[in-house]
Amino acid sequence: MCENDESNGNHQEVTQRPAKERTDGLLCTAWVVILIVAADFLFYRQTIGCSVTAFGLLVLGVVLLCYGRSSWNRGVATLAMALAGLLLAILEYPGILPIALFAIGVISLALTGREGRSAEGKVWILRWVVFLTSGWWQWLRELTAAYEWGKANLNLRTLGRGVRKWVLPLLLSLFFVILFAVANPIIDRWLGQLESFARSLWDILPYWLELPRIFLWALVGIWGVALLRLETRINGYHAASASEKASVVHLDFPPDLIVRCLALFNAVFAVQTVLDIIYLWGGAKLPQGMTYAAYAHRGAYPLVATALLAALFVLITLRSRHSAEEMRWARRLVYVWLAQNVFLVVSAAWRLHLYIEVYSLTRLRVAAGIWMFLVVMGLGWICWRVVTNRPDSHLVNANLLTLLAVLYVCSFLNFDGAIAAYNVRHCREVTRQGSSIDFAYLLQLGPESLPALGWLIEKNDDPRVQVNAARVADDLRQKLAGDLQDWRGWCFRRHRLSRDLR
Repeated sequence: MCENDESNGNHQEVTQRPAKERTDGLLCTAWVVILIVAADFLFYRQTIGCSVTAFGLLVLGVVLLCYGRSSWNRGVATLAMALAGLLLAILEYPGILPIALFAIGVISLALTGREGRSAEGKVWILRWVVFLTSGWWQWLRELTAAYEWGKANLNLRTLGRGVRKWVLPLLLSLFFVILFAVANPIIDRWLGQLESFARSLWDILPYWLELPRIFLWALVGIWGVALLRLETRINGYHAASASEKASVVHLDFPPDLIVRCLALFNAVFAVQTVLDIIYLWGGAKLPQGMTYAAYAHRGAYPLVATALLAALFVLITLRSRHSAEEMRWARRLVYVWLAQNVFLVVSAAWRLHLYIEVYSLTRLRVAAGIWMFLVVMGLGWICWRVVTNRPDSHLVNANLLTLLAVLYVCSFLNFDGAIAAYNVRHCREVTRQGSSIDFAYLLQLGPESLPALGWLIEKNDDPRVQVNAARVADDLRQKLAGDLQDWRGWCFRRHRLSRDLR
């Protein structure tokens, strides 16, 4: 009796599970269709503005609704609040950085609802990689599952026979409708109106089937299905197992070899450090034919790459099973080497500063400065890891959180306006030194350059500079007016610029 009850319970659970899967699949299809329609209305042939915030709010709401109230917790609430903050940053200005961070956050929120939370940065990195590589094919898996269900539950042959039964009645009814249209002018008018409506639909069909529009639909549909249905099957246990396997196969260098490498590395780095102290910080005269700008430009990026390679060497060599006594000198040399690497990155940042003073500021140079700050933080976290002897997972978590925090703050900053203001206030036309103002680059920065151009027109007395600045400002005003013609292109930054211009 108990065995029969248990088998009946199992059978009921098996039959309920496919029903729930079908319901979730239909609900996912409905949400994806809504996302596609919203994306078409908000983005196709429209200026990007508050439309991104509206779409992001819709996506966030869909993900939270698919969660279910029982799955909400403090971590979900914190992530949702962070995403709401990013939506405010996007409403301020829809830049690439806040949009990319919002996409990563929504993916994390959706995967948390299906696969649970994790405090391991490795887990989240693997989940993001799997999502970005496997998300393209999730819609095929859903179609395959729907086809298998239809083949198992629907008799397609019987359905085909039922359709064939209606072919002859429909054809005869159509024949009688045509006869009545000939005999009755009202029915003929109805048919004429129906024909004109069909012609109008046929005429606008090419507009709806344009290739960019279909691409937008496909892109939103593919990633909408992945967002609502994909499971990476990566949790903390799997990530821990992978890290244990990696630690088994790591190279175990002898302590004396590590000490010799670090001693030579410190000696080589000391040469570069001394040269920077003499020429970069001490202001000594460079060899004939070399300028400080050339010295600064050639050294900035290679030194950052050198620091990253040094950090990689430290992580590889210190994953050793040797005792603390055997690794004592190695650790001391590591501290010295990390300090030299931090100094080299700071020198690289100073080189970048000197180069900017001569050749002005650009987006890439701002990104390089932020990247150097992240490298310094990463070296600091490595030093902290060596001192406290913590596992690599703590290092990954610290660096990942630092990266996300820095990028989150940068999402709220107006870099283009700051770049334009710096270049205008430090150009040769104003300070009588440095590089001349690059009006083409100010035009490339967009309407954010308008306040800087207005300041330049007011402060500079050169008629040629004023004419060029006024010409660029007129082009940017027209672009700003075009962006604000439709409500979908509205954002706080454009609104403030337009208000200040008025």
